[in-house]
Amino acid sequence: MTRTLLETLGERLSRGEAEDLSRYLEGDAEAWVVDRESPDAASFSADEFVARVARQTECSEGAVRDAASVVGDVFVDVVPSRELDRTFAQLSAGYDDLFEIEE
Repeated sequence: MTRTLLETLGERLSRGEAEDLSRYLEGDAEAWVVDRESPDAASFSADEFVARVARQTECSEGAVRDAASVVGDVFVDVVPSRELDRTFAQLSAGYDDLFEIEE
């Protein structure tokens, strides 16, 4: 599920921001967040994000929300707060709550 979360987040970010975020991730996760097909950010809500990940992983939306919280914990641990602020500034309301990122 982590891969799908990061790939879907990468779709939601501009390519430049996804690349900036990916610099702080390790291993395969670094590549997962960068959407190589489009330089533009797709526009969808946090609820649609959850629904997309749930469909792709065949998991419940609750499980997706739990996994997003864990990914958010990792972001807080490894991504400098300034970069994390820039990343989440690109996202619509609800993403900071989904990933449990405090403003």
